[in-house]
Amino acid sequence: MILIPVGGLKPCLAQSNPERVLQADFYPEQGCPVGLTSVRSVLEIDPFGAPTASKIYLTYQNNSSKPVAAVKFRCRFSDSANKDRGTFHAPDAYPLSPGASRSHKWKREGGLSPNIASFQIRVLQVKYSDGSMWESIKMQELSNGEQPDGGSFGSSTEQSVQAPGGQADMSGGQPAYQQYDEQTQQPPAQIQQQPPYEQTPPPQQSDAYDKSKELPW
Repeated sequence: MILIPVGGLKPCLAQSNPERVLQADFYPEQGCPVGLTSVRSVLEIDPFGAPTASKIYLTYQNNSSKPVAAVKFRCRFSDSANKDRGTFHAPDAYPLSPGASRSHKWKREGGLSPNIASFQIRVLQVKYSDGSMWESIKMQELSNGEQPDGGSFGSSTEQSVQAPGGQADMSGGQPAYQQYDEQTQQPPAQIQQQPPYEQTPPPQQSDAYDKSKELPW
């Protein structure tokens, strides 16, 4: 028989996972009724540096004269070469009166590419409390049945807004997480990179708007 002195065993305390802050870039669109005032994207990583979970923190504001009922964001993780490593839509249903702000956060576990290096976000769609909608150019393309592209972010005609340390201060947008089929995080040696969620050639030129002013994703 083994005797264990009282107080000789101590419970194992859970330790918080180390985190890596990503560069966070916001791509505004002219006429958007919702503006981002801050956004922060963070990866939780395992001891080998592989991402196990992602978290997004943001604050957005209703810059219109009408109450907002919901906002949908278009988000993307990119690698060091600015290639798509996961594009998704993130809705947030929250009533917001004109001039009011909301802070929100999302977390997703598993199913993350080990090559994620940065984060990009734009406002995709805004629903007002009266049922009317504001839609970005990209949302109009998706509604018309056009397949979204899987190219890189940024162009000579479009500028993102980004601040040091992954904290971006801006006016015009918010993010949110789409519903995913969650996957169990595998050890780094077993991770298989998933194909981009959206990967087709950019849509053809349309007479409805100036293509040179379109956001690249």
